[in-house]
Amino acid sequence: MKCGKVRDLFSRYLENAMDGNLSAKVDEHLTACASCREAYERFNATVMMLDEIPEVNPPADFHASVMARVERTRRRVPETVRWWRIDWQHVFTIRVPARAAVVGLAVVLLFAMAFQLFPPLRGGIAIFFGLQRPSAAPIHAIPEGAPRGWLPWNSNAKDHSGLLIDIAADRGKVYSIRLGTKGDRIIGFGVKAAGNSYSGFVGASRDTIVKVPAPPAGSVAEAEITWSDIEQDRVEHILLPAKLEPGTSPRSFTMQNVRVEDVLRKVCREYGVAIIASGDLKKPVSYAQVDRGTPYDALYYCLESVGMKARALSSTVFAVEPVR
Repeated sequence: MKCGKVRDLFSRYLENAMDGNLSAKVDEHLTACASCREAYERFNATVMMLDEIPEVNPPADFHASVMARVERTRRRVPETVRWWRIDWQHVFTIRVPARAAVVGLAVVLLFAMAFQLFPPLRGGIAIFFGLQRPSAAPIHAIPEGAPRGWLPWNSNAKDHSGLLIDIAADRGKVYSIRLGTKGDRIIGFGVKAAGNSYSGFVGASRDTIVKVPAPPAGSVAEAEITWSDIEQDRVEHILLPAKLEPGTSPRSFTMQNVRVEDVLRKVCREYGVAIIASGDLKKPVSYAQVDRGTPYDALYYCLESVGMKARALSSTVFAVEPVR
C-alpha cells in the first residue's frame, strides 16, 4: 500500500471504521514505514488534543467582547503559534462539531488580529462588504500650474515617510486632494468629505485622488483624513475656500473667545487659502487681532498663544500643526 493512500485512511484507522483486511494492511505499512508512522503519531496527538476541548455554545455577547479585547490589545504582537506542527489536513476529515467550532474560532481570532494590526486591510474589507464607498481610481495627472502644496506628515523626516497631501483646484469648481507617500510602507486611509466616506490605501507607486466640490462663496468646505502605517495613527483636517486666491491683499480683524477651528475657518474664508491642520482644533483662543496682515501673519498671531505654528506650502496652501 502506498504512503498517500495510508495517510488518507488515518481517520478511519483511528476510529476503527475499516474492515479487518484493510486495517491489517495499514498496520503492516505503519510498521515498515517510519515516515508514515511519525505522521500518524502527530495526527493522533492532534486528535487527542482536540478531544479534550469541551463543546460549548458561545454567549450572546461573544462577538462584541472579542472585538473589544482585540481593540485593547491591537498593538501587541501575539506569541508565536507553532501551528505547522499540527496535521490539519487529516484533522479536517473528522466531522466532529466541537473540532470544527475550535478551528473556526481560531480562524476568526487570527482574522480579527490581522484586521487590527494591519490597518491597510480595513479599507479593502469595508469596501468588499459594502460598508464604505471606494475612493476614486488612482489619478496621476493634475493640471500644470495649479496651486498646490505637498505636506509631509513630519517635515523633519528625511525619507518623507507618512501620508503626503496635495491640494489642487480644478477650474474653481472642484478640489482634487491627492494622497500619496514616498515611504516604503503601505498606508491605509479614510476620508470624510461632502457627506461621503472613502477608504483605501496608497503606496510608493500608487496615489489616489479624492474630489471635493468647492463650497459656495463666503463659506468653507472641510475634509477629515485619518491614516495609519501600523506605527503611526494620525488625523489631518483640510479647509478649502470657495476660491483659491494667490496674492490676497492684507486683512484686519479681531476675534475673541473662539476655538482654533474658528480661527482657521476665518483665515481660510477671508484670504482664500487652503489649510491642512493637525492637532487639537478645539483649543480655546481668548483673543486674537490681525492688523493688515498676510495669511501667515494671521495664523501666527492667532495661534501662537495655543502652541500651534503655521508654514506656507505654497502661496495658497498652509500647514498648521502643534509646536513640537
